[in-house]
Amino acid sequence: MLTVNIKVPQVNEAFYKDSDLIYIKNTILNARQKYGSFINELSNVLEIPKELIYAMIYIESAGKENEISPAKAYGLLQITKPTAEDIFALMRNQIQQNPKLKQLVIKLFPDKYTCLLSKAHPGHKECLTTDDLLNPYKNLLIGSLIIRYLLDKYRGRLDALVIAYNKVGL
Repeated sequence: MLTVNIKVPQVNEAFYKDSDLIYIKNTILNARQKYGSFINELSNVLEIPKELIYAMIYIESAGKENEISPAKAYGLLQITKPTAEDIFALMRNQIQQNPKLKQLVIKLFPDKYTCLLSKAHPGHKECLTTDDLLNPYKNLLIGSLIIRYLLDKYRGRLDALVIAYNKVGL
């Protein structure tokens, strides 16, 4: 796993209207209140800045847990079923080699752990349901795995990460 030191740039507040800033700050504050300790855990286990997770929550769903896009992307981090299935296959080695990460995956997906990590090729049986993707904790884990994968793939380039996060497939 590539370790990347990322400085999340400070936003030039003059760029936003006051009402926009209040909405952005409230969205992030609500996410911190609801999921802050879990996001801190994900940040530590996956070595990604928690601010990046919060930014992606705002960008993807504006903090709406039950958001469903026309493209059938679900939850806080707007994840599609195929992408969710693929990330477990792509991150299989990291999950198996990182005891804390493995424990998190088993905790959130106790009946699906083996299925999720056995994906080796396209056309596999689906392990995840829409309910899994709408569960905020599962969604945050899956989205954070995607962020970690993309940070490694694009060597910490946030511009490439944000563009790639929104394209279809990994």
